[in-house]
Amino acid sequence: MEMKFLKKTTRWLLLFDPNKIIGNVSFLTDTDIKEISFKESEDWRHLSLDERTKIFKRISDRFEDEKYKFFYLLANEAGKTLKDCDAEVRESIDFINYYSAQAKKIFTDIELESPSGEKNYLRHSPKGTFLCISPWNFPMAIFVGQVSAALLTGNTVIAKPAEDTSLIASEIVKVFHDCGVPKDALHLVVGGKDAGNELTKINALSGVAFTGSTSAAKKINMNLAESDGPIKTLIAETGGQNVMFVDSSSLKEQVIDDVVRSAFYSAGQRCSALRVVYVQEEVAQEYWDYLKEAMDELEIGDPNNVSTDIGPIINQTSLDKLNLHINNLKKTHQFIEAKSNIKNGYFLNPIAFKINDISEIDEENFGPILHFATYKHQELEEVIEKVNSVGYGLTMGLHSRITDKAEKIFSKANIGNFTLTEILLEQ
Repeated sequence: MEMKFLKKTTRWLLLFDPNKIIGNVSFLTDTDIKEISFKESEDWRHLSLDERTKIFKRISDRFEDEKYKFFYLLANEAGKTLKDCDAEVRESIDFINYYSAQAKKIFTDIELESPSGEKNYLRHSPKGTFLCISPWNFPMAIFVGQVSAALLTGNTVIAKPAEDTSLIASEIVKVFHDCGVPKDALHLVVGGKDAGNELTKINALSGVAFTGSTSAAKKINMNLAESDGPIKTLIAETGGQNVMFVDSSSLKEQVIDDVVRSAFYSAGQRCSALRVVYVQEEVAQEYWDYLKEAMDELEIGDPNNVSTDIGPIINQTSLDKLNLHINNLKKTHQFIEAKSNIKNGYFLNPIAFKINDISEIDEENFGPILHFATYKHQELEEVIEKVNSVGYGLTMGLHSRITDKAEKIFSKANIGNFTLTEILLEQ
């Protein structure tokens, strides 16, 4: 079905050495998508949950057995360090195990309260066809998670991975098919944004699972609303302008370790990565100086090397956008920049800027860029209001020994995921 539409093959290059080719990828266009008719797999829908779960057990076993192949792909196509590769394969297997267990709960009939002489039950059934649009920054874990959740619940899946990580997605889908998922139940569509946009207009869709930018999620929502047929489900996870608060009771070494890992590891290319750290002004300079020492220790380079802490940015377009933000801030702000001798590839040295507050950042900068601000203890509530006003609410962190402060911040912040790091002292 797909092969007859493939017209142009693109050479796939290493992110850290653009002179080396790791594969070839052929993209479908929006015009091609219009010529494809996707139909729900009735056989998969009516296959027993027990049989579907057995298939997914084989898939998780294959991922474990072939983890080094995926290490290679994750490192060389997505630029992930070996530590991140290992974590991503394990998370993919965890997703399969989690959704397998959840499916058993969902498909267990629940008896409801009923009038005398009646028995009423709540019973779930597959929705139909789901479009899963996954990002390049977790090209295995999120791709596997979205697809597994939909397939285990009996749905047909159209899988549209990010174009930058098409090779990884292709190898994953091969494993799914080899282990027993029918080809008419799992379709792989490799293409750019135009193809993805066209897929969201398919009337036969029952829903979309999407991870990516807020603007793209809004566009998908509009396309689904304008399509014919039943109202369609949209599950969307978008970006974050993630903030950490650090007060004077925190432990410096622990704070700096967390800041460096969250802001710079994975080249800052996580939706949950730290973007802004607010440090109480009484200890801010001390933390700034210590941050510089920690950044000097970072090793940037080939993600295939065990010693590498930070790999490349995903593509030239992203790198140019990040450099534009950096060059603008360098004109007016104090900064700390890690050093490296890398000359080729899409590398960006981790950098931290001193800013006054979060309002100086106009959007999410998806890379190893940290913004360092200070706050007065008595102005904490005002700062939280400014953080809320930016319109992002993914994650927030706090380093403090003061539990009451944590409860205060948590109650006022419009945040989905709040993390408190408390320092326990020996008595």
